[in-house]
Amino acid sequence: MIADALRLEIEAHAERVRQRNPFLLKAAAGQVSPVEVERYLVTLHYMIARTHPNLVRARERAREAGLVALEGYYAEKLREETGHDRWAEHDLEVLRRSSGATGRCEPVPAAEELDAFLSATIDRDPVLYLAYVLWAEYFTVLAGGELAQHLVGACDIAPEALTCLVKHVELDKDHTEENLDVLDALVADPQMLDPLRQVLLESMGLFDRLCAQVVEADGPAADRQVASC
Repeated sequence: MIADALRLEIEAHAERVRQRNPFLLKAAAGQVSPVEVERYLVTLHYMIARTHPNLVRARERAREAGLVALEGYYAEKLREETGHDRWAEHDLEVLRRSSGATGRCEPVPAAEELDAFLSATIDRDPVLYLAYVLWAEYFTVLAGGELAQHLVGACDIAPEALTCLVKHVELDKDHTEENLDVLDALVADPQMLDPLRQVLLESMGLFDRLCAQVVEADGPAADRQVASC
């Protein structure tokens, strides 16, 4: 029940992103510049690099709470995610060699807000981090391939600069099914649905803001972007 409810929320969010997300729409129109792609890849690298310490934090909090199965799940995720930040580093090198990217981009502010939110969420209850993990991997499956196609086909970005995104689209298909099974197995209390859903909604809202900042980093519109597309 909880897994299905969260899955439906993520699918609805992916549909909203297709219709209204400024980064995806601009990519589909062939209007994303190499500098904006660099800003996106720098932000993606930041979020992937932060996955390791967040998973360590979640594993330790689960251990402290005596949640043995949850601790084991986060330990396995740590093994799965090792080295993925190097894929993003490779893509940035390729992009900077093949385009007019400057090499001076920083992660957008919403990425740091999202990371701070996740750290606080894990400290509050390591179970709640499951909602973010499900969203990050299932949303990548639903929308990541489409974004990569637009960036290559419409924006002339070298496919070799998007290997991190494309690899995650493939890997996360299996991970999504595992995550849904874990939620069903480890979260039986129906009262957990609302707090898990709130984590999901906050994460999605910060992602939407992140995308606005990727393409509007130097303008006021990024700060005005509403929490959900």
